[in-house]
Amino acid sequence: MPRHPSEYGNLLRDLIAQHQADCWLVNTGWSGGAYGVGRRMPIKATRALLSAALDGTLAHVEMRIDPHFRFRVPVSVPGVDARILNPRETWSDGAEYDAQAAEARGDVPRQFPEV
Repeated sequence: MPRHPSEYGNLLRDLIAQHQADCWLVNTGWSGGAYGVGRRMPIKATRALLSAALDGTLAHVEMRIDPHFRFRVPVSVPGVDARILNPRETWSDGAEYDAQAAEARGDVPRQFPEV
């Protein structure tokens, strides 16, 4: 990608607004901790979330605003454990989740383990 990733993010945001498109971000990766500590997202939850997005259900459920990323996040979706929808609740240490979220936002420099 020849431009900074934020330019592509801004372009996507503008196109979504211009065309009034629904856009859903689905975590199909890890929950409950960092790699090696957490677990893969259950395939049943992924399927339920994708089905709800495709059939329009997600457009009509109660939403909350994620405090870290400012996304609108469903509070509940049929067939999905509500804790998965609030990833901080799946971590045994909420402060550790907050630190990882701050790192993902770019608020703190990324820490790499010593080799």
